[in-house]
Amino acid sequence: MGYSHYFGSLFGVRGYVDYNYGFNIGNTKTTENNVTTNINNLSSLHNITFNVDALINFYNSDSISFGAFAGIGVGYGLMNSNINEQNVQTTTKVADGFILPVNLGLSLIAGGKHRIDLTMKIPCLGLKHVPEPGQGGGGGDPIPTETQITRMLIGTIGYSYTF
Repeated sequence: MGYSHYFGSLFGVRGYVDYNYGFNIGNTKTTENNVTTNINNLSSLHNITFNVDALINFYNSDSISFGAFAGIGVGYGLMNSNINEQNVQTTTKVADGFILPVNLGLSLIAGGKHRIDLTMKIPCLGLKHVPEPGQGGGGGDPIPTETQITRMLIGTIGYSYTF
C-alpha cells in the first residue's frame, strides 16, 4: 500500500508500507538408548516497514517501461520459533527489534497500470537475541552474557496495480 509520483517519464519517488513473512522448516531425529526423539521446528520472520524509494525508468515505450529503484525503510521485525517435540508444542520469541533495510530492485511497468518488482532488502540493522539460560551465549554460564544479531536478507517478487 502506498503512493508514487513521477516527475516526467524518467524519475519518480514512492512511499509505501511493506509486510514480509518468511519461514524455515527443520526436522531433527535423534536416537539415544534405543529411544528416538523427533523434533520439528518452524521458524518464522515478520517484518513491517515504511519505505521511501527513488525511481528511474531506463526504457519507456507506449506499452512498457523498464527501470530500477533504490531506497530505505524503517520498521519492526520479529522472529518466532515453534517447536513440536514428541507432540508437545512450544512457541518462543527468538528475536525482535528496530530494522533498517536498504531497498534495491528492478521494475517492469506494463500498460501504465501493472508493475512487477524484483527487490532485495538488505538489512543495515539486525534483530537482537539474548539466549535463554542453558542455550549458550555465556560459555557454559547459566546467565546469558552474549547478544546475538540476526540479519535477514529478503528477496521478493511483487505485483502492484496502479490506480
